[in-house]
Amino acid sequence: MIKFRNLLGLLAIVAIAISSCKDDTPEDTSTTYTFEASTATQADVQEAMILFEDGDKIVFGPGTFTFTSTLSVDSKTNLVIEGAGMNETILDFTDQISGAEGIKITNSDMVLMNGFTVQNAEGDGIKATDCEGITFYQVGAVWTGDVSQDNGAYGLYPVLCKHVNIDDCYVRGASDAGIYVGQSEFIHVKNSRVEENVAGIEIENSKFSEVFNNTAMNNTGGILIFDLPGLTLVNGNHHRVYNNTLSSNSHPNFAPAGNIVGSVPSGTGIMILAAKEVEVFNNTITNNNVMGIGVISYNVVAALGGLTWEDENYIPYCEQIHIHDNTMSRTNDLPTEQTDMGNFLVAFYSDGDLPHFIYDGWENPDLAGANVLCIENQANEDFVDLNADAGFALNEDVTPYLCQHERLSETSINAPTP
Repeated sequence: MIKFRNLLGLLAIVAIAISSCKDDTPEDTSTTYTFEASTATQADVQEAMILFEDGDKIVFGPGTFTFTSTLSVDSKTNLVIEGAGMNETILDFTDQISGAEGIKITNSDMVLMNGFTVQNAEGDGIKATDCEGITFYQVGAVWTGDVSQDNGAYGLYPVLCKHVNIDDCYVRGASDAGIYVGQSEFIHVKNSRVEENVAGIEIENSKFSEVFNNTAMNNTGGILIFDLPGLTLVNGNHHRVYNNTLSSNSHPNFAPAGNIVGSVPSGTGIMILAAKEVEVFNNTITNNNVMGIGVISYNVVAALGGLTWEDENYIPYCEQIHIHDNTMSRTNDLPTEQTDMGNFLVAFYSDGDLPHFIYDGWENPDLAGANVLCIENQANEDFVDLNADAGFALNEDVTPYLCQHERLSETSINAPTP
């Protein structure tokens, strides 16, 4: 028989055990704002983006949502904007009358967008500025109909951001770059498809980028790695471009006048402009019939375009470019419409048989003999050094450039995952 005193002790022990097993997980107080295409209004969606608190979510159902002005988000953390699928949820800005973007996100951290397409924005499709940790996953940005210089400049456009993740996205019709990452650090652009843009993918004035497993077809230029003067971040570095498929990027250049990508020749696979520490490898580059891979100094672009600059910190030369293990093929069919730079290059090869590698040869005089460009393990090494700084005395001897740089290290990022 248990004495009363011992029974109380036993009950106390059981109570303590039960208490110790209690779930102390904080209660989820986040809010999900759900919108349906048949009832959602611009005002309701914008209000949700203003009221948004950390951890909240905006969910668009399937269908087409019509908006007439930019949807904007500012100074949020742990933000999710989600649709029913890239081909299922369409945010349509065809009738946009105010704002320069479809969606604009500023000063926000750990942002996840997935499963929708922004269509026919007046300006950029989705622009993100001063964000850290931002993911575009299965997000589209398209301009329908015939492509035009009147289309928005950029489809997916993070600028002045850190830890950018663009994965499994689609962009068509941008009058500058379909996927553009500018003045940013720690970047992944992967598994995406870009077509009928001026530039398919452009990394500009940025550091630590990985561009891989993408498909770029029928753009003017497939992938651009650029450094330009006069921007907040100059002389970017450390770019790895690999495992991409670049095919038939011979679309006429439809960039507005005065835009730097307006100089990109139709028929460009990869163009490296005044960039530093770029490794290009394991790409399949097919029928980009003017410049399969081009390594060009800003001096040449400036000379052809009558450009000047006053940025004393800017270095207009390419440095430490390493190209290896790519598969390249082409025909002699030239694009029917061409830019000034394209016409300049084609003039040297009137039969259309341009080399796969075009190097302007204009090197930083402080790096003389430093293997600025190395080409390694290429089955096809058709090459020309334009000797742009010596009166364009063309030299097709690739031997001085058969060397290798140390492989660049992989760049990791910290951005949300779906």
